[in-house]
Amino acid sequence: MGCRHRHLGLLAASLLLSACGDPLASDKCNDLVGSLCANAEEACLPPGDADACEEDLEEVFSCEDALDVGPGYDACMDRVLGSQECLLDVGLPEECEGVVRLPE
Repeated sequence: MGCRHRHLGLLAASLLLSACGDPLASDKCNDLVGSLCANAEEACLPPGDADACEEDLEEVFSCEDALDVGPGYDACMDRVLGSQECLLDVGLPEECEGVVRLPE
């Protein structure tokens, strides 16, 4: 497994929490994953492939299982969407820690 793939796994683990709640959690999770992978394609050198990134993250966890998103979801998305840095290299923004909640 390459360095980028290890970083994807660490990012995925950082996103996850356990709980229940939002009926749109799966959609919000998919939006976040898509935004993280778009960042990899736009800000990383060499650029990542957004489709491959999403497939790799799907192997770690499934957004279809998401039950809720934490109160920091909007702040997390703002940071991801506004980042000029490669988040695979610098790590997940603090606002994104534990923002997606999955069943135990």
